[in-house]
Amino acid sequence: MISLSLFGTTTGLEVLTSPLSNTAPFKFEEAWIGISLSQLTPQPNKDAFVVFRKSAGNQLVTWVGLYRPAREIGYDRPGCFYGAGAWIVDCVADANILANTLWEMANQIQSKAMNGDRFVKKIADAGAEFSPPSHKSSLLASLAAIKSGLKSEGETAFIVEAANPIHVIEWAQLAPSASHFSKVVIGTTDQRPSSGQSSAIKPFMSLSLAINHSYEILLADSLNFQRQISDKSDRDREFKRNLDALERRISEKEDDLQRAYATVDRLNSDLKQAQARIDFLVVSRGIDYLGDLPNDRSLPVAGAGRTEASDRHETPGTTRVSPGEQASSATLPSRSAQPAHREPVTILGAPPAQTRFGSINKILMASIVLVVAIGVFVVFSYRQYLGCLMMPASLCGPAGEKERSPKTPDDVPRVPPRNSEENPDDDSKAESSDIPVDLRSPSNNPKKKK
Repeated sequence: MISLSLFGTTTGLEVLTSPLSNTAPFKFEEAWIGISLSQLTPQPNKDAFVVFRKSAGNQLVTWVGLYRPAREIGYDRPGCFYGAGAWIVDCVADANILANTLWEMANQIQSKAMNGDRFVKKIADAGAEFSPPSHKSSLLASLAAIKSGLKSEGETAFIVEAANPIHVIEWAQLAPSASHFSKVVIGTTDQRPSSGQSSAIKPFMSLSLAINHSYEILLADSLNFQRQISDKSDRDREFKRNLDALERRISEKEDDLQRAYATVDRLNSDLKQAQARIDFLVVSRGIDYLGDLPNDRSLPVAGAGRTEASDRHETPGTTRVSPGEQASSATLPSRSAQPAHREPVTILGAPPAQTRFGSINKILMASIVLVVAIGVFVVFSYRQYLGCLMMPASLCGPAGEKERSPKTPDDVPRVPPRNSEENPDDDSKAESSDIPVDLRSPSNNPKKKK
């Protein structure tokens, strides 16, 4: 899409826009068309072209305008201008056809609305007198897609190519080397702004210098990009070295961790062996555990002097080992390394083994004595009972009815043998013990008879 605009500072900036096709005209801001003295110094009877690109929403718009000096209606102010321009939306146009069209339309403004270089009427008042451009069809047919050229953001260049502006217009629309710029002013040497006013504009005495400048910038960008790539490669190599070093450290830490695991397993195994040895000592020495020990108890280190103590108290002369130190310091030596003399192991909270088992032995001995006494009593009673069965009835009567002692050997009670319970099968001893003996008569004693 392309639209033509006729503009001039009649009593201020006035713009008249008309599309060349049956599309709605492009909406733009009139300030975009204006040009300041910092960009161009108008000179009588000398033309200048301005080409720039802007982004309008999702559209990329190219402006190509022809500028000539002018004076306002009734005023003489510097920097006034008039001319014609084209808004080319999302496409490019043939530079030769476009430049001829703009010259034709600017000449109509001068002939219809001006007297010399001064406006005598407004452009809108002379609009009915304007004729369409003669190259309208050719201009519409030359429209093509944008491939390169100016960007919407970049530097502003002033190129001294007044003798061949068409070539610069084509370069600004299509050339990749123009991508460093966003606006190009084409004029003569005397139209170039002074150095004090053109600090934001880069002046070039020819198009080739502008192209070289653009390629120098591209080369600098390329070198900078290569340096960035090189720096990135160096950073990548440094990162790889650091990563390798980190992996080695991780591997070393993993090895240390595995060794730590092995140490923990070995300590657990030693602790289990020590516990098994303690259990063996408990069984072999006769130490009786009264259930599991509470959590606040610890295994004492035996070997110091001991005294008898009450239950649930520590044994004097022992050293308490904290639960955290049992795993590392309470391991027992091997059987071959143990001394010949071993002290009995005591458990805190329980009485000493000697005291406890001494009490148990005393109780057992008392029980045995009591049982033996009861057995003797039963045996003696049983013997008395048997003796009464063998004695006459007169001797087994009541205590108050007992008669005098027997005088004959037949009346003498028989004394049972002492070892009858222990050797019941000894017939010879039984026979000798059945001989009646008169305990009161010395004549009846066989030894005395002899």
